[in-house]
Amino acid sequence: MTAPGGDGTDSSGDRADDEAGDAADADADPDGWGPTRAWTRPGTTHVPGDDDGELPFDDLHFHRYCALYPFTPEDDVRVSDDSESEHDPEIRYLSGVARTGLRHTPMIVLAVTVLFFTSAELTDGVQGVSAFLPTLSTAELLIAAAAIGLWGVLIGLLVRVELLTVRELYKAGVVYGTLAFLAVGTAVSIWLVLFDHDGTYSRNIVFTSGYLLLLLLGGLLVYDGLRRTEHLFDRLGNTMVVGNKTAYEERKHELADRLSHAVSIPGTNLQIPSAYLFSVVFVSQIAVLWWLGLGPQNLDYPVTLVGNVLLNLFLVAVFFQFLVLIGWFYELVNDDRDGDREPALTYLPYHPDGHGGYRDLGKFATRVNLLLILAGFYLVYRLYVQGSRVSGAEMAPGFDPAFGSFLWFSSFVLPVILYAIAAGAWLYYSFWQLHLRMARERERYYAEQTGGSFGGDPSGWRVRSQAPVWPIDNGQLFSLVSGTFFPLVLWLFDVFF
Repeated sequence: MTAPGGDGTDSSGDRADDEAGDAADADADPDGWGPTRAWTRPGTTHVPGDDDGELPFDDLHFHRYCALYPFTPEDDVRVSDDSESEHDPEIRYLSGVARTGLRHTPMIVLAVTVLFFTSAELTDGVQGVSAFLPTLSTAELLIAAAAIGLWGVLIGLLVRVELLTVRELYKAGVVYGTLAFLAVGTAVSIWLVLFDHDGTYSRNIVFTSGYLLLLLLGGLLVYDGLRRTEHLFDRLGNTMVVGNKTAYEERKHELADRLSHAVSIPGTNLQIPSAYLFSVVFVSQIAVLWWLGLGPQNLDYPVTLVGNVLLNLFLVAVFFQFLVLIGWFYELVNDDRDGDREPALTYLPYHPDGHGGYRDLGKFATRVNLLLILAGFYLVYRLYVQGSRVSGAEMAPGFDPAFGSFLWFSSFVLPVILYAIAAGAWLYYSFWQLHLRMARERERYYAEQTGGSFGGDPSGWRVRSQAPVWPIDNGQLFSLVSGTFFPLVLWLFDVFF
């Protein structure tokens, strides 16, 4: 296959050579020389040949990922297919209230943050952030108000000369302002665990910051990834990596059915999405443990207890759908081993993406891996910041101390161990399976080119040494693997040293 950006003489938009076959001819971008990119948000303008390289993010404007009332994401529209007609995407990762909540993550986290921190100031037994603030004199308050006013003037001038817009300023202020506030609160909570030995601030609302920061960062990345994932698998049939469109359409229908699976309520016409039912059953068990003990952040505060339970319902529903998606993804990547069905995916050694056509799938795996790393850091943070502030006896007052110790271990240490297992499982089911599939396809391609004679490569062709067998670059893969296990290294270092 001729590399993109060659002599520029082919106006048909197809730069695939004879090795790519008819599938590549049919699936190349009809408006230019580049292949169809599927790892994008629906509605994103794609310039033929435009490429975002190997970076896991092609847009770092986090404030544009989700809806912020009264504005919506600019590209949060229905999918347009190649014929420029609009249709609703067949694959819906989430639906209903869970999708709506995820779409409005910044506003929900902001509202919960205001609720938690404001109510703490008005409630006995729980400290607010005012416990850390000095008492300012009237003169100091006037100076602070004047500084705020001057900065308002400066920002207003930037808006007037159109360096900023009110819309962008509002959205950036909400997202990055909340992120900064929660990041500072998380840092303060770590500082308190390290230096507040007498427990003066052990019941301060600041200990909810780490959890809320996880929700905000994770929600932004998950919703952006959700939109991209739906678009990826909805449009994957239009890319060169799919060699059998009929087989892929069948598998896509299966994914849509699994994600929308619901359980019927006997005696009624009502159905409950399986993700919601799983979430309720799972979270209800955790809620009982929190109710017996001091609550999720050891504050013994009903407001944070109820808030954590409701927010965790969203988290677990998203996690359930992720398990469904990964099961289907494993089947898709290994469909060449299914003797009863035709494989959907193919392999193009000289694909312009440099990864045999599998780079979009590699970017999907990379986004999930980044979310996994975020979860790992939070679990280690939770072990030290929350687990160090409660004993086994406090976990289950009135019960046998051994039972309380078991609950403590299950609540704080076991999740870190499970993270290690999940991290290894994800690397196996994603990058490693993609690698094996690409390696198998490379050997098949080699056999076809040599007519089954493995005595040596044809003159001028070294596909066995040159063809890619990883969906992302080796350096990026190493960074992801090391980053995945880094939270565990921090924990083990503290345990043994």
